[in-house]
Amino acid sequence: MVQRAAKGHRPAFDQLVERYQNQVYRLAWRFFADPDDAMDATQEIFLKAYRSLPSFEGRSSFKTWLYRIAANTCMTLSESRSRRQKTFIQSVIDWFTTPPAPDPSHLVVEQEARAELQEIVQKKIAALPEVYRVPVILRDIEGMSLDQIGQILNIPEGTVKSRINRGRRLLQDSLESFYLGRKEA
Repeated sequence: MVQRAAKGHRPAFDQLVERYQNQVYRLAWRFFADPDDAMDATQEIFLKAYRSLPSFEGRSSFKTWLYRIAANTCMTLSESRSRRQKTFIQSVIDWFTTPPAPDPSHLVVEQEARAELQEIVQKKIAALPEVYRVPVILRDIEGMSLDQIGQILNIPEGTVKSRINRGRRLLQDSLESFYLGRKEA
C-alpha cells in the first residue's frame, strides 16, 4: 500500500490516512492540549507525508517515518504558534472561573474530578519543553519502545532515555508544585 501511495495512487494514500489518522491526531492532541491545534497539526502532518512519500526509502517502518514527520511538525508548529498559545496561568484562571456542570450525583463529581486531573496532567505535559515533551508522550502515552522513539527523533537510545527521565522529573515537579499550591489555597 505504501509503495502504491508513493507512486501517486490516491486511494492507497487515503487508506494510509484512515489507518493512522487517529494515532497521529492523538499524538498532536497530547502535544498541544488543544483539539483545534491538534486537528490543524494532523492535517499538516498528512500533507507533508503525502508530499514526501515519493522519497520514503523504507529504511524504517512507515509508522516510524510518519511519527518522525509528526514530531517534527508539532515542534515546528508549536514554535510558530507560541505567541498565540495561552499561558499556564491563563489556563488555570480559565479552569477556576468555569462553573462546574450542575449535577449533584456522586458519580458525576467523581468523573469531573478525574477529568480535572487528566486536564491538569495534559496541560502540564503540553507545558514541558519540546525536547522532553515528545519523548515523554511517545513513551508514556503512546507506549513506544526506546528504539522506536530514537528512530522517530533520529537520536541515540541513551539520549532518548535521558530526555524521558528529565521530562518525567520536570512533569513530577510541576504537578507537585501545582498540587501543593492548590492544597494550601
